[in-house]
Order: sequence, then structure tokens, then C-alpha cells
Amino acid sequence: MQVFINECSLNEQLNKYTFVEAIKIFLRVINSVNKFTGTNVYKSVLFFNFKALKDTHIERSLKANFELNSVFSQNLKNALNWEKEQVHDEYSNYICNKEEYVKTSIAEISERKLADPLLNAILINFVDSKFSDNINILVHKNDSDIINVNCAFNESTIHEWLIERGFINPKIAYNEFLGLPPLDCQTVLCTSNKFELTKWRNGKFGRKVYRLIGSNQLWVVDNSIKHATNKAHIEVFDETTKKHLGTSIYNKIELNSKHIEKSRIINLV
Repeated sequence: MQVFINECSLNEQLNKYTFVEAIKIFLRVINSVNKFTGTNVYKSVLFFNFKALKDTHIERSLKANFELNSVFSQNLKNALNWEKEQVHDEYSNYICNKEEYVKTSIAEISERKLADPLLNAILINFVDSKFSDNINILVHKNDSDIINVNCAFNESTIHEWLIERGFINPKIAYNEFLGLPPLDCQTVLCTSNKFELTKWRNGKFGRKVYRLIGSNQLWVVDNSIKHATNKAHIEVFDETTKKHLGTSIYNKIELNSKHIEKSRIINLV
């Protein structure tokens, strides 16, 4: 598996309030792919020169938050600079949405996909970027070749790609030792006729929300890495008030009101 971090998806789209959560989402995506052997994560040597916040290089933004910077560095310590094994032609054009991306990760993954259409390669975008929530982009090389590049920007989209490519088998029971939160299909939400899928997500980039049939309860998988393994559970909320009602273990319908967080509400998007 080849994973390319799209430095061009750092286009000053974040602010001081959204930056930390965006980085956490990105790290959860990287953590998801790092669980698989044979994975190579690539970034550009120029990555830290790009800007998530207006007029501020991401390196400076990260260093302003010691804990976040430490976790970020730890997760990317094994990332490779693709320039050391570059295959794309710097004298060619790589156009996406009328913009030129030669000498970027987009051009590099595109050329590798062009050489091997079956290559398991994906481009990781930061949230709220100019690439939006696209799970594919089309890159035109020299007006002759069109390359379809798969993209992910949060845990849901990377998990869906991992399933599609056969890295995760949704029919296999949840592995509590993998260190990832369960997929919806590995929980009681999809294995029971007690729930119906709603149109909502828990936050713009959050997990899908389900309704316990015949009730006013909304159920959504806790997507936190720290609550994976045997701590994996489902958060339950009141559909009318949006207030937290408690939790349930991921494979049972057992609402435990002892774990109510009175200040917690669900953000239906």
C-alpha cells in the first residue's frame, strides 16, 4: 500500500479553532493505514512549507502546540520523501481542476497509478481543503492520459477504501487488538434489525448516525482511537434534545446511563 500525503490540501483553509481537530482527523487516517504491514507513507520534502492557517507554515502552527506536534511527529516519523524515488516527469503537465500539480504528491501518485493501474495507492487530503470531500480526483497528464486517483480525508473514507481494496473484510468480526474503532458493520448497528440508518453524521466528518427503531434514541460509534480495542462502544443521544444519554458496548443493545456526559451533545450534519 502506498499512501501519499497531499501537501496541496493545505491551502490556508483552517483557523485556530479548526486546526487542532483537523490535525487529529488526519492523524487518525494515518494511524488507520499504519496498522497494515507493507504500507509506505510518502510526503513531499516541501510539506512543512505549506500553510493550514493563513500566512503560517504548518511547521510553525504545529510547534505552537507541543503535545499535538509531538504526536504528529511520532505518527510521521517513518514517512518517506517520495522525491528520493521520484517517477513522475517534471517536464510534463499534471492538471487537476484546471490547476497544475507537477512536482507535487498529486503528480507523483498519478504517475505511479498510470504505470500500474492496480497499484494500491491513495492520496490523503486534509479536511475542508479545496479538494473538498472528494473520494476521487481526475488528473490529466499532457492532455493525453487521465488518471483516477483515490482520496481519503477522514476515518470513514479511509476505512471504505480499505474495505474496497480488501485490506479489511467487513464480514470478519471486530478485532479488538487492531487498535482501530469498529466499522458500523462490525457493531450491533448493522447486524440487528433494531436500527435504521438516518441521513445524518455526527459532525461534518463524523460517523453515520442510526436510530433505535421505535425510540427517540440516536446511536453512533465512538470513533476515538483511545476507545478502540475492548473499550469500543456506541454513544447514545436523545434525538429531540441532542443530549447524551449514555453508552453501549459495541456489540450489544445495553444502554449504560452511568457514563452520561451532561455537557455532551450530538452535532447532526
